Amino acid sequence: MLDIKDIVKLDDNKKYIIMSKTFLDDNTYYYLLDQKDYTNYKFCLEKDDSLIEVDDPVLLNNLVKLFAKGLRQELKEL
Repeated sequence: MLDIKDIVKLDDNKKYIIMSKTFLDDNTYYYLLDQKDYTNYKFCLEKDDSLIEVDDPVLLNNLVKLFAKGLRQELKEL
């Protein structure tokens, strides 16, 4: 299982920082940010010890809302 702040290397040979993770429909999703280019980010599904980039627009919309909700909660706890 991956944790926030872990660094992963994807098939594009770039390293990404795990910024956040959330759960939806018994799946784990991650918000990744390129370690060198902060404009490059990905949302990925963890499946069979692999990360698969999410490209479904409806799922992406739901994930953005979940990640934003999680971030708001983390900020409240500070």
